[in-house]
Amino acid sequence: MRELKVRIWDGNNNKYDYPDIVELNSGLEYEHYIGRKDINKKMIFEGDILQSNELNWIGQCVYKYDRFMLIDNRNGFSEPCWEACEIIGNIHLNQELLEQVK
Repeated sequence: MRELKVRIWDGNNNKYDYPDIVELNSGLEYEHYIGRKDINKKMIFEGDILQSNELNWIGQCVYKYDRFMLIDNRNGFSEPCWEACEIIGNIHLNQELLEQVK
């Protein structure tokens, strides 16, 4: 069973919060933990930007087709070996990294 965790992006204050109890509030973005960790054992959340130097790609973690996937700069949607990826940023603080995905 997947561990349920959420991080919340507060665009008004430009910061993330990792609450134990989640209260719904408009104006906030909720990103789910996908149940996997990267090569550095960091939890991967929706909206994280990942890379694989070994396979030479950069991509964004998204929820699509009823599962977590990666939109990468080579193949479009894929299900990578998450544990071989490294988190290099996220969609809120590192949007410039997404230019390589398009």
